[in-house]
Amino acid sequence: MYGLAHRPATTTRFLAGLSGRAMVVGSGTARDHVPGESPTARRGSDAPDRVLITHNTSLDNASALSGESNRPHEPRDVTDADNLLVGRAGDLVEMANTVRFTWQGNIHFETTASNSPRSSTPEH
Repeated sequence: MYGLAHRPATTTRFLAGLSGRAMVVGSGTARDHVPGESPTARRGSDAPDRVLITHNTSLDNASALSGESNRPHEPRDVTDADNLLVGRAGDLVEMANTVRFTWQGNIHFETTASNSPRSSTPEH
C-alpha cells in the first residue's frame, strides 16, 4: 500500500499460500506528490497515510503483514483492525518504522514465535 487516504484500502480479502508477503505497508520516496510537479519529481511512491486495513484473512503465507523502510518517509496513521492472521512458519507481522500505527481487534494465530503485536491498544 502506498499513497494517501485509503479508507478502506484493503478490506475483505482472502490471501492464502503465498510464497511472498501477503500485504505490504510501504515507505515512500515522498510524503505526498502534488499537482504541478515535473514528471521526474512524480516518480516514486507516496508514503501511505491514513490507511485502513480491515476484515482480511491471511492464511499460511510466507508473511501476513510487513512494512518497508528502504525509503525515507514512513507510513503514518495506519489502522490495522479486525483481521485474521494465521501462519505455521515465519513471522505473521514484521513492521518497519511507523508513526501512529494502530492495532485493533485482530486475531493472530501462529505455531511459531514471531514479533506479532500482542496488544490491541494503539501504539503511538
